[in-house]
Amino acid sequence: MKPTATAIFCAGLLIPVLIAPPVDAAGVHAAPISMVNASPVQLLFLQAPPDRAKTLSRGTGRLTVSNSLTNTLLVEDDPGPAAGVIDMEMLRTTVDFNYGLSDRIEVNLSLPLALSGGGFLDDFILDVEQAFGNARKVREEESPGQYHFDIRRGGRRVIGSDDHATGPGDVALRLKTLVFQEGDAMPAVAARLGLKLPTGRRSRGLGSGGTDVGFGLLLEKHFGSVAAFLNADVIFPGDIDDPEVDAETFYQAMFGMSYAFTDVWSASAQVAYTSRPFSGTGLTMLDRRIVDLLLGITYQRPDGFFVQAGTMEDIVDSAEAGADITFFLNLGWHF
Repeated sequence: MKPTATAIFCAGLLIPVLIAPPVDAAGVHAAPISMVNASPVQLLFLQAPPDRAKTLSRGTGRLTVSNSLTNTLLVEDDPGPAAGVIDMEMLRTTVDFNYGLSDRIEVNLSLPLALSGGGFLDDFILDVEQAFGNARKVREEESPGQYHFDIRRGGRRVIGSDDHATGPGDVALRLKTLVFQEGDAMPAVAARLGLKLPTGRRSRGLGSGGTDVGFGLLLEKHFGSVAAFLNADVIFPGDIDDPEVDAETFYQAMFGMSYAFTDVWSASAQVAYTSRPFSGTGLTMLDRRIVDLLLGITYQRPDGFFVQAGTMEDIVDSAEAGADITFFLNLGWHF
């Protein structure tokens, strides 16, 4: 990925944020920002994107184009049965279409597209880490702008790609049902079902090659201008057809809050936990759970057009397991 082209693309996405005029309208801000950890390994499987419990009204819809730029640097090359290197930047665009089949049932179709390469954020991230005195050794030893995606076990590759992992990923279908409406003390409660189809090429590191199924429970509660959300999901990954590794059941959970400053602007903070579809591989990048923090803002016009921007970063001790940092800009329309 050429830095100039990427910079122009990101600048183009930011234009609506900079020129959109402020308006007085009742915006829809009471929803978490739908972003998942963009580790190239985790993206192989079905994800549980943050979502609210309440469903779209019958006959209404939402179209969202989510754009994220993620830098990942994970290196484990000690002698042993397993070794891995993930050194890349990924520009990922996901088109989501949501539609209310009834006032209590909502469907979602998710179509991802990934464009990966060496990128241009390596020097910037190193400068920031050094400024705060917590630069990772692997970051200081890295040659900026490199692309590597190669995870091996038993001397053979199990995940990765020689070429840039660019192309469409696995398509996901989701169904959400509102079980309980929000009351004075009772939060809104919904259940969701997810299905991932193996449309991404496993040989290019764009899919697991299996069909995944997930089940989740969503809670939502409002306190004036503040909205709180809790998601809990279990994912059953399909067989990845490799003798060296087996995918197993994993879990995801998210707690988030949003605050509406006005009918136009709101801010969100979300903490997500992701266990892993692997265990006992001998690689931290596959075995260790991931915890990440998302901070974002939302701007919505009265005609339903909205923009979301922010960042997501691994926290606690997830630096050697997940994506390093993600910047996102989402464009959408309620209709």
